[in-house]
Formats: sequence, C-alpha cells, structure tokens
Amino acid sequence: MRILLTGSSSGIGRHLTTALLAAGHHVHGLARSDQAVFAAAHPERFTAHVTDVADWPAITRLADILATNSTRFDALVLCAGVQGEIGPALTADPARWSETVRLNLDGTFFPIRAFTPLLRPAPGARAKIMAFSGGGATKARPNFSA
Repeated sequence: MRILLTGSSSGIGRHLTTALLAAGHHVHGLARSDQAVFAAAHPERFTAHVTDVADWPAITRLADILATNSTRFDALVLCAGVQGEIGPALTADPARWSETVRLNLDGTFFPIRAFTPLLRPAPGARAKIMAFSGGGATKARPNFSA
C-alpha cells in the first residue's frame, strides 16, 4: 500500500511508520522535524515531507506538489498531535492552549481536506482514512482542557 502518514517522526506515528515500512508498504511521512533516519534506511519506500500539519497554506502547497507528480495513496493515517498545555483552564497560557488546539484539531482536518483527492486505491481496493486520538478525546481528563 501507499500511505500518507502525519506525525511520522515521533510517538505513535513513528512506531506505526516503522511497522508499515517493515511490512513493505510505501510511506510518505509528514512531520515538523527531521525524518532522515527513515529516509536513509528505506530510500525506495519512504519519502519525508517536513511540514506543519496545522499550517493550511503549507499543506495545500504539498498537496498540489503531490498531485502534480500524480502521487496517489491507498490510505491517509493521521497521527500528528500533542498533549500541549496542561493545567487549570483559567490559568493556562492562552497562546500555548491555542497552539495545542490548532495542532490537534486543524492538524487533523487540514490533511483530510487537502489529501482526500489523492486517495485513489489500487483496483478492487477501498481508500482508507484512519485518525488516532488521545485519551482526552474519549473521556474527560482534569486539566487537559486544550
């Protein structure tokens, strides 16, 4: 499969990228930080894209480049996210709180919006979008308001 995966440089995204490459899949990894280790270890099956998934202009530029190159994907996997600002909402730093929300919310929506047109699976297969979420998305967690 050809997979576009966000958050590929750390955490769940890094572990999933490792497993997908070991299974022989082709991965385009999006992350804000360097992914040279994957690129060097898997030059034919890993393509690194250093970008911020919460930056709409950057995401659309990348989508345009990939579309121009006729790049297609079988799946979009969304792993980018941060715990970010933790603490009582009334004492949280507004800028860090907003950055956390922006990365976790916009950083999920923007790639779906921009890259869905590139989801063109092999004949007989179905395109897939998989989004990971943290524990705060499934139940209340004190001091994790962002």
